[in-house]
Amino acid sequence: MSNAITGPMLAAGAAVLFFFAGNAVTGQRFHCPESDFHEAAWRGNTATIELEVGRDRSLVNKRDRWRRSPLDYAAEAGRTKAISLLLKLGADIHAKSGAGLQAVHHAAFSQQEEAVKLLVSKGAKVDIFAASALGEAKKVAQLLKANPRLARAKLDGRTALMWAARNGHLAAAKQLLLYKSDVNEGDRNNETALHLAVRMGRVEMVRLLLASKADHARRGAFGDTPLHAAARGKNSKIVKLLVAHKADVNAPDIHGATALHRAANAGALDVMKILVDAGADLRAKTKDGHAPLEWTALDPDVVKFFLEKANKHTAAELNSVLFTAASEGDLKVAKLVLARGADVNARGFLGQTPLHLAIGNAFFPGESNKMQKMVEFLLKEGADPNLSTAWYSRDEPDTAVDLAETFEREKIVTLIRRHGGVSASERPELPRQTPRVEKKEDGE
Repeated sequence: MSNAITGPMLAAGAAVLFFFAGNAVTGQRFHCPESDFHEAAWRGNTATIELEVGRDRSLVNKRDRWRRSPLDYAAEAGRTKAISLLLKLGADIHAKSGAGLQAVHHAAFSQQEEAVKLLVSKGAKVDIFAASALGEAKKVAQLLKANPRLARAKLDGRTALMWAARNGHLAAAKQLLLYKSDVNEGDRNNETALHLAVRMGRVEMVRLLLASKADHARRGAFGDTPLHAAARGKNSKIVKLLVAHKADVNAPDIHGATALHRAANAGALDVMKILVDAGADLRAKTKDGHAPLEWTALDPDVVKFFLEKANKHTAAELNSVLFTAASEGDLKVAKLVLARGADVNARGFLGQTPLHLAIGNAFFPGESNKMQKMVEFLLKEGADPNLSTAWYSRDEPDTAVDLAETFEREKIVTLIRRHGGVSASERPELPRQTPRVEKKEDGE
């Protein structure tokens, strides 16, 4: 998706959710360095570290708001030279962050094996969590034999099984399951080992967890099931596995989005086909009334799939896709939905039309030529250049000419005028459009 101003489809919430308690892509909790010194450690900038500590020695163990030290950041990023320097300058290798993690945990959870080896050589200890994250199955077995209760212990809200699952270490996971680690235990986001394995694309781990009675219907903090995560991640193998275990293909998350919405938004055509074959509802609506078609990525094959599979689409659904296609300058998708009955003069909630959006997005660097072609196409398809909108300027009505002049796109101004377009000042009788939300229909 470009940096263009998009239409109501994406404004409706089709963007991927971000989990503020952690990384939605990797499943690992992390925090961006908030100070220049912490960032220097994270980037492994030893010159800056040495210079700044020379000025203020307290920086070497300075904690940020999450009580993470520069050593924690260097360990997480695997910066062995920075780790060595920080330890030489007096960094506390056993210091714990606010979540109770030491530097060795940050390195292990990020699978920075060389960093772990270095830290261990300097006195750090590899516990059940670090060993599981690294896949050290023999170490895991030794620790569990000495203390079986470690199989259910938690650090930073997660069990050792969760870290083994996330990082795809089957042997370690099997040891933990042998000692009765709870496969359905949830973390702070209510996500289980299965969620984490799915998100990271660990196919064999998913197979193991499902065979161990992992609950594929378990919902995370945002109501998403493992199937939502697999669909969003475009992982057709895991989607097939979950479907084979009778995962509910129409389960909604807290926004009412199904796995098909997520697959559509990701442009995952193979996943979409699997879900539809398994009974996914092509017309399922989110809480704000949007069907999967309206969440679709601007991929002609994906759009065509929906248009062919679902015989009936409301005008609002088709218009929503047209708004986004116009915003992104995608001629192929625009042609597809116009051929199915989308309204080239459809109005958004501030009276904006696809033409207005195409002109507005011509403002962005590198977009002008593409958007000029979209403007020309829409005008040829019957777009009315003299419809006014409050979309850009809330105080005065803007026509297509006004917008093009505002964004200093003279070629587009000339093109619009050739199609009879004028500015609002040239035609004071042009009515300002009353902002309104387009009413959705039940059928064509």
